[in-house]
Amino acid sequence: MLDDQRIAKIADNVRARNGDLAPVLNALCMAEEMGEAVQQIRRHEGHARRPATCDEVGEEMADVIISTAVTAQLMGIDLGAHVRAKLDRIMERVGR
Repeated sequence: MLDDQRIAKIADNVRARNGDLAPVLNALCMAEEMGEAVQQIRRHEGHARRPATCDEVGEEMADVIISTAVTAQLMGIDLGAHVRAKLDRIMERVGR
């Protein structure tokens, strides 16, 4: 999933628009998307005036992952490798 060629295409577009500021500006997008995801979770769990569906929550969570993957691409980070390594470390702790 994280090595989807569409991520690279989006990153190329972001870099073309923003040049050297692309990683920083996209990191701000990551923060914005996280805020939107948290808001939808609050709504889904009944802590806001308007409820949210699981699909609405999932859409915002997808935005968080996509914006993170694009930022990693802009920075030359192999996010998939880092996720796999981190999961290995987490599973070591869980297995204790």
